[in-house]
Amino acid sequence: MISDTPPAAQEQVLREGLVACGLNAAGISMAYDDLVRGYVITIASAAGAKPEHLQCIETAARGADVAFEDEVLDSAFTERRFARAKALWLAETKETLRKRGLLEGLPKRADFSSVEEFAKALERHCGFAAGAVLRVRNGEVAFWPENMRQGKKDYERLAALMAAVTYATAESGDFKIGFVGNEYVADRP
Repeated sequence: MISDTPPAAQEQVLREGLVACGLNAAGISMAYDDLVRGYVITIASAAGAKPEHLQCIETAARGADVAFEDEVLDSAFTERRFARAKALWLAETKETLRKRGLLEGLPKRADFSSVEEFAKALERHCGFAAGAVLRVRNGEVAFWPENMRQGKKDYERLAALMAAVTYATAESGDFKIGFVGNEYVADRP
């Protein structure tokens, strides 16, 4: 049986790791969050955190949520984590596209004058008719559930399209993706 109570030793290991980074233990607080099933660590100014500590803090936190009282440090830490996640997204989606033979010739955002044209090119590249699955609203590409029903028959094409859109989002930085929820479809006649 899995216990919902985290081991007290885990909190101690996290705290010791952060102190080993050069932080003052008095400025570190943490609480176990049942919702995320992990620790949320708050680093106050009293901990003495500096930008040069961020890499060590990221390693010591072992994936726990970390928030800094200092907004500049909090922003810098979030950017570090996002950069790492972006690199992973790019690597994973690139490999998915490579395995499916779709990496070569993948449309690039810079080659299109509008997001609409680019979205249609991605759909065609992944074997869908232009406009079959993606819609563009306010410059953001959205997967529309009513159109994804067509994709259920061909999971591989839909997975490839999701990988292509994810890759384009992470690579260009100015390309946004969204999902229209089931509630939208449920409310429609």
